[in-house]
Amino acid sequence: LGVFGGDLAGVSLVVVVPLIVLSGLAGGAVAEELGWRGYALPRLQARLGGTAASVALGIAWTVWHLPLYYIPGVSAGPPFGWYLPRLVATCVLMTWLFNHTRGSVFHAMLFHAAVNGSEALVSGTLGTPFLKLRYGQVMTLLTMGAALAVLAVWGRDLDGGVTQSGNTTGRS
Repeated sequence: LGVFGGDLAGVSLVVVVPLIVLSGLAGGAVAEELGWRGYALPRLQARLGGTAASVALGIAWTVWHLPLYYIPGVSAGPPFGWYLPRLVATCVLMTWLFNHTRGSVFHAMLFHAAVNGSEALVSGTLGTPFLKLRYGQVMTLLTMGAALAVLAVWGRDLDGGVTQSGNTTGRS
């Protein structure tokens, strides 16, 4: 909890949870999601479909964060080899979310903020680089598992027959 500039251990979750969400929103979720989901995803999805658009955005999103790996004292997350598949899998989940909320960038921002906030909260409590590495690896595997489950249930288009306007396409 020291990520927030002090010891919040005695503070109620009613206060801490909104702080985590606000921290995540301020930490890139708003600006990034306006670009990734608000601008790029609809255009990529129209040309490539949901899965390919998610992979393309995941790679672009990882490259976007690449400079963080070279700034002393800044942690970009797990090693790059673990970060790339995690962000691609996260993009699959966010494409599904975007499509099932009628193209809501706001929901994508909240999801992004929740990921950033929980990452900061948990990784801030892990004391050693080894534990942080293992946490990053476990989160990557869990995110990939969730993305594979979404693909298995909803298929490669990630829309389950729902368009951004909320109309059904007749597919299941």
